[in-house]
Amino acid sequence: MKKFLFVANRYDDSPAGGTSNCHSHYEILRRIPELGSGQIISTINRTQEAESEPGKIVIKCARTYFDALVNTFTGKAASFDAMYSLKAENEIVSMVKNGEYNFIWFDDCTYGSTIRKIKAVRPDLPVYVFYHVIVGKCLLRTMRQNIFRLKGLINIQKHINYMNLQRLSAEYADVNVILNGRDMATFTGLYGSHVKLMLPVSFIDSANIMPVKKNPDEFNIFFIGINTKQNIDGIKWFALNVMPKLDSRARLIIAGNVMNGIKDEPEFKDNPVINVAGRVENLDSYYNMADLVIVPIFYGEGMMTKAAEAMMYGKNILATSHALNGYHEIEESCRCDTPEEYISRINAMIENGTERFNPEMRKIFEEQYSINAMVNTIRESLKQHGIL
Repeated sequence: MKKFLFVANRYDDSPAGGTSNCHSHYEILRRIPELGSGQIISTINRTQEAESEPGKIVIKCARTYFDALVNTFTGKAASFDAMYSLKAENEIVSMVKNGEYNFIWFDDCTYGSTIRKIKAVRPDLPVYVFYHVIVGKCLLRTMRQNIFRLKGLINIQKHINYMNLQRLSAEYADVNVILNGRDMATFTGLYGSHVKLMLPVSFIDSANIMPVKKNPDEFNIFFIGINTKQNIDGIKWFALNVMPKLDSRARLIIAGNVMNGIKDEPEFKDNPVINVAGRVENLDSYYNMADLVIVPIFYGEGMMTKAAEAMMYGKNILATSHALNGYHEIEESCRCDTPEEYISRINAMIENGTERFNPEMRKIFEEQYSINAMVNTIRESLKQHGIL
């Protein structure tokens, strides 16, 4: 009986775009019956807890702070939270030795040393690796920023580990799965012509789309993101440069994991037109009452999952060129890079009236970024490489 192995360090992570994309990948593979049944291996860090579910093995890669330190400085973990270890590596290699699995999907590029070991004992076993983030050649910059701080030495080691493990993944994987053209160019510049497949972000369609009565005196602008520097810098930029010049009916709602940490910062504190909701359990109500979703992100690797999620809900979107990389269908119609562009377009939407549900955005999601769309892409790649 055919079986495939799905190895991930984000499967039990906090809710975020990378976590959603990870779950989406497993669902895509599960919907290709020719691959057989799936076995999940979830590697977690010392502070995480994983929910039990059928077909999942959980490997805790560090149980103490010392374990995390050892994993980092022995090159096995590209994160000080240590979502990987020699123990996890040996367990995975042991599982594939007996020939039970016909295919492996690694949902991160930091499993490179494991892939090398697997290819030594099972050179016939097809391996796909997905790159959530491709780290470029910026070690010198990382060293300059961190060299004089103790914590900085850990950051330098993490960067070195990431680059080494990413390089091994590129070398030993049968197919390297890349998010968008920007990452594809970075990967090719670093590693040359290894076999690649472009696979944009995708979501399991969980949107509960319902009409919500509009208040004619309010126009709701929605932003969601975890507490990362690029998200915080982007939404601060929007709050400072765009919000003060919008129609008085404009309201900004900010949601996302630990985003409530910015509540007391000057841009947001006591601002009557900005609501920092922080982490919310159910996004349906926020998306359904949003007149517009914004993605004012100017830097960062990977592909902005926020845009695909907004399309899943059929939302109007305005975003920077950087945030729209990979979203070819909406790049022209949704691009805003300056305060003036955001201000003029949002004020026009408020003045002219805008429907909250945009059927064209929903259609693009279904055709390009849904599970069903990605199943066909992966199936064709598997056929091309003789796996199906």
